[in-house]
Amino acid sequence: VNLQNDDPASVLSAFKAFVAWRRKRPEIMHGDIAFLEAPADSLAFVRSLDSLQTLCAFNFSDEPVSIQVPRGQTARGLGGHGFATAAVVGDAFELAPRQAAYLALT
Repeated sequence: VNLQNDDPASVLSAFKAFVAWRRKRPEIMHGDIAFLEAPADSLAFVRSLDSLQTLCAFNFSDEPVSIQVPRGQTARGLGGHGFATAAVVGDAFELAPRQAAYLALT
């Protein structure tokens, strides 16, 4: 653990950065959850608290997947969590294999 503490590229450092980012997102920590339809071997849900909504998506497969943004909403990729920022094209975004994405919904 001491070696990872001093290495900004370590798994421990990445985990700490993600947890710190998550603590700043009250909708992820305490919000309601609504699961979305998602391709096989992926998971997508929206966490909502007051006016804050974050779409959380995870691709557990070895192939890219496309996830639909909920109808009537606009999505913007969030950064700062340590994963690649998802690019929304039209009403969907693509997740690379074994990747996660977090998007703000309005």
